[in-house]
Amino acid sequence: MATSKAMVSSPSRAAEKADAGRAIFDAALALGLGGDLLLRAWPWGLNATIWLVALCVVALALPRFESLALPRQRGNGWLWAALGFSLMLAWRSSPVLQTINVTAVVLCLGMVAFRTTARAIRLAGITEYAANLATSSVQMLVGMQVLLVRHLDWRSITAAERSPRLAAVGRGLAIAALPVLVFGALFASADIFFRDLLRDAALLSPDDVFSHLTLWALFAWLAGSYLWGSLLAEREPVPEPPRISWLRFDFIEAGVVFGLVDALFMVFVGVQFRYLFGGAGRVESSSSLTYAEYARRGFFELVAVAALAVPFLLLTHWLLPRGNSRLHRFYSGLAGLLVVLVFVVMASAVQRMRLYQETFGLTELRLYTTAFMAWLFVVFAWLALTVLRGRRDRFAFGVFIAGLAVVVGLNALNPDALIVRRNAAIAGTDRPFDSEYVLSLSPDSVPSFVANFDKMAPRERCLVGGKLQRRYLNMDGDWRSWSWGRFRAHRAVSSSDELATACD
Repeated sequence: MATSKAMVSSPSRAAEKADAGRAIFDAALALGLGGDLLLRAWPWGLNATIWLVALCVVALALPRFESLALPRQRGNGWLWAALGFSLMLAWRSSPVLQTINVTAVVLCLGMVAFRTTARAIRLAGITEYAANLATSSVQMLVGMQVLLVRHLDWRSITAAERSPRLAAVGRGLAIAALPVLVFGALFASADIFFRDLLRDAALLSPDDVFSHLTLWALFAWLAGSYLWGSLLAEREPVPEPPRISWLRFDFIEAGVVFGLVDALFMVFVGVQFRYLFGGAGRVESSSSLTYAEYARRGFFELVAVAALAVPFLLLTHWLLPRGNSRLHRFYSGLAGLLVVLVFVVMASAVQRMRLYQETFGLTELRLYTTAFMAWLFVVFAWLALTVLRGRRDRFAFGVFIAGLAVVVGLNALNPDALIVRRNAAIAGTDRPFDSEYVLSLSPDSVPSFVANFDKMAPRERCLVGGKLQRRYLNMDGDWRSWSWGRFRAHRAVSSSDELATACD
């Protein structure tokens, strides 16, 4: 009896998987076509938002069809988060910020298929995050292939469905041919633009056809791979890596390692208090550098030091033998001192950047590196609250959420507009407003640029005003590239009387 039940359930389960595979395949073809029609327009804006929202909606909707017997996802909240970051692609137009937003979307989509040995994703370890990221990357490459080979019943499609459907399609085409030709000819005679549209469609070159088919296949492959990986793939949780038995990390090792590292940091911090925090007079009396030139050096190196301190602390903590509470308290004291010193190093980096910006202005690289430094502040504070207090399992999730929060903050801040406002505020006779650099920024900066138009010399206003009008006054571009930032740029330029009379 048990054998017969198993024999009945096995074909039933196979049929359900075939139905689910067919649904995912059909959805992937539709998303691939949408990707070809939408995402070939550059730069991305509304088109990317529409396509990614469609992908999220499909991933949310498919498990709700009872006939497909797909497992209900526990990570639907991440799909909503991905949808939210997708909307930001139609909000801002900065290429750097767009790249960050796309990365946030991809990471949130990857969290849907997260598998962990912990009770919840928020308690998963760093190794599990890395392993899931690697697995998701591989699945995006081969997922569609697995879907085609394992989850589609090609024999049933060919024998039971394909021939009748093709015959029905053929009959429909034969019946529709005459009315389509007649109505099309009449429409072409009635409207010159419709006639041009038909002529352009009939003149598609082989290169155009190849381009459309390639993009269709590419986006269908990506969509199918993702949907298979998040809905059908059977992924085992990744356990924590085994401890290295031959590498001891006891009181002596911890004391030597942290004694040397802490001592090095303390010497550097002492130098910072003497010179960087000591004021311009001490620096200029001790070297040939001005205070700003001294502060200009080393910011990125200090950011690298702070970033490298995170894996150093995590690795040394992982090497600690379990069950030795005295050793863990000893380690926490030494590591806690290092965290405090790292905070001082980061404060030194922030002070250098502040002085640097006051003298040389703000750029995208300086702003985004400062944002990364702000994220590191949160990371070290969270590390002290979790890892050093025996709650390492909560660290990775908090760091990930902090990163997403920084991305949201950057979108709300509008980095390019902030750069313009900051540089305009420090512009003067000794440091003119760098309009050429501002012109290289995205449309997000234009309203602030127009608001500070009077900061430029009269001759420069005429030149810059003409460039802004040529670039943004007649924005007859593709609707697929629309974004709120480009819309606001067009509105700011078209409504500015100063730009219109800049050359008068």
